[in-house]
Amino acid sequence: MKSLNLNSIINQIKCSLGTKNVKYGGYTTLITILLIGLLVTVNLLAEQIPFKVDLSRNKIYSLSKETYQILDHLKQDLTIYALYKSGQANTDIIDILKKYSDHSKKIKLQTIDPDKNPGLVKRYLKDNESLNFGSLIITSEQQFKVIPAHDLFNFDYSNPYQPNITSLAVEQRVTGAIMFLSTGKTPKIYALEGHGEPALPLELTKQLETENYEIKPVNLYTDSLPQDMDILLVTTPQQDLTNVEINKIRDFLANQGRALFLIDLQKDLPSNLQNLLQSYGLALQQIMIIEDDSTRYIQNNPLLIQPEMSEHQILKSLISDKIPVIIPYARGIQILDVKKNSLIIEPLLATSTSAWGKTDLEDPSFEKSAKDLQGPFHIAVAVTDQLTEDKSKQTKLIVIGNSIFASSEIINSIPGNANLLVNSFSWLQDQNVNLGIKPKSLLTMRLNINSFQTLLFSGLVVIIIPLAILGSGLIVWMRRRHL
Repeated sequence: MKSLNLNSIINQIKCSLGTKNVKYGGYTTLITILLIGLLVTVNLLAEQIPFKVDLSRNKIYSLSKETYQILDHLKQDLTIYALYKSGQANTDIIDILKKYSDHSKKIKLQTIDPDKNPGLVKRYLKDNESLNFGSLIITSEQQFKVIPAHDLFNFDYSNPYQPNITSLAVEQRVTGAIMFLSTGKTPKIYALEGHGEPALPLELTKQLETENYEIKPVNLYTDSLPQDMDILLVTTPQQDLTNVEINKIRDFLANQGRALFLIDLQKDLPSNLQNLLQSYGLALQQIMIIEDDSTRYIQNNPLLIQPEMSEHQILKSLISDKIPVIIPYARGIQILDVKKNSLIIEPLLATSTSAWGKTDLEDPSFEKSAKDLQGPFHIAVAVTDQLTEDKSKQTKLIVIGNSIFASSEIINSIPGNANLLVNSFSWLQDQNVNLGIKPKSLLTMRLNINSFQTLLFSGLVVIIIPLAILGSGLIVWMRRRHL
């Protein structure tokens, strides 16, 4: 009796295991286990392979080809010290820095805690100086460069009480420091003084110092030409320059000199300065530009001009990143028909054809008269004087019909203006590599869609996708029901 019951139980088990539901359920379980095992294996293998793909929109975690070119030609060993508390490093910045050490054996990356290594950090500090966590120190055998933590980001200061981070500048700063340590040279900008010139704002001065420039004042009426002057900066003299000063500037430019002129519109035309610029095929126009194209000015003010940018090396990064430049109360820069054959003149910024130039500077109205000039007008122009057939022997200068655009109030809210100036200095110094390295925007871009696209996406998300999911579920349910 017992053996009969046992046989019957065994037969029942065999029958139940032989049903379709159990068979399909077993297959499903087996496939699920295999898939889980496969996923675990793939993840374990992926962790062992040092391969990452930067899928961010602005390639935040990638280096530019210009940086790789510099790394490929490094001849000395460099160490990058990243200052962070233990376990609190910014992984995004560290990932970018690893790109440098992974690409070049000449670069070593170390993350150190300043609290645990005060002696090492103190070695690179000036008197009464301190460094925040997140700062970088890049060293060679003989020199070093300190990059404060806040310089690794660009900020929007339109709200001075709550500045916002707009972009990541790690590559710009680190590659610039590597270039400085490789060449050992700090380009010197001498700002002309003695005529009531406005000083560069502190924010811009700090940015230029971060780019490895040194800024000094010079009075050419009392002083001789500095032997170490790389760039002369002339910012809206309130009185015309004397013949003594003009002759010194001519001598400097004739000897492969570089200069940047930022000249506001004033009541009286500086005739000596005008004669100097005419030697290089340019002339200051004694007009106030009024932009008549509403798409080319801001805040409903035709004097706050958003000029058209030409495809020039100085402006490439601004154009590609769609970063505007605003030039308020601009004067025109005329390109002369009669000029030296050795001159290469390249317009940088220009108004629309609708713009016009007011010749009566005493008239406060925006009414156009018969004496006024019709646009377009050049607002900024770059000039290269090819002194010989040797292209390395050149005189370069940039003339911009305004200096207000570089004021503290404007560059804090219009970052493109500061970029324009920094790029201009890089071009004057033939630092073409710097011009190709752009900050990586961290701003969230809005998706602008029209009404038809809104309707299309709404129908897709609200109707089509839910119906597709419901339909596929019904099909699976009906098929399983008849198994």
